Amino acid sequence: MDLHMVYFGLQRKMFHLLKTSYFPLRSISSIQKKIKNSYYFMNGDVLLSSNTIEQLVDIAADESGDHVAFISVHQEISKSFSQFRQEVQKFASGLISLGLRKGDTVAICSPNCYEWPVTQFATAKAGLVLVNINPAYQAKELEYCLKKV
Repeated sequence: MDLHMVYFGLQRKMFHLLKTSYFPLRSISSIQKKIKNSYYFMNGDVLLSSNTIEQLVDIAADESGDHVAFISVHQEISKSFSQFRQEVQKFASGLISLGLRKGDTVAICSPNCYEWPVTQFATAKAGLVLVNINPAYQAKELEYCLKKV
């Protein structure tokens, strides 16, 4: 399936960035007490990154600008980290220029394609909530989903 190919470069880079920017959960516990119910917290050996998705895209582009981030074989598209960041920024700006504000919901109904991760990261950058809608939904399922979100 093409999804593996599309995400391979970005996954590898994001994993590397997360691995190098970890800090112990013990340092988060005091913050967690102040921000109740923001996420499920459990003491353990799992480490969290303090970087946002937007920051990770920028860091990846700064560090690996011309390296391949995405390949969509069926679309004959190959994008570098710099190209991906530029398209994410342009799309996020477009969403904001439409009048969407932080916390607004955006739905995407799309098959596996390059535009999907661009949308995913652009909505995160703009502070929007992305809802994935299965393209295989029947009319009643789609109606139910759209009413819920």
